[in-house]
Amino acid sequence: MSDSLPLGSRVFVDTSAYVALVRTADGQHQQARHIMDRIVGAQSRLFITNFVIAEIHAFLTSGSSVSSCCPT
Repeated sequence: MSDSLPLGSRVFVDTSAYVALVRTADGQHQQARHIMDRIVGAQSRLFITNFVIAEIHAFLTSGSSVSSCCPT
């Protein structure tokens, strides 16, 4: 991601970013927060797919790790 985003740009955010945002113990938590702050500061519009919504739902309801809901 470059240092600046065009004002009002559209940004796709994948499951792992949302998971890192909500799990403070996640190794990418601080980086995810920093990037999300930049996205919000640029007044960007977030978009996700139905598949990402399903993965997030699986993660939130499983109570386990990202790898269990989102295999690679």
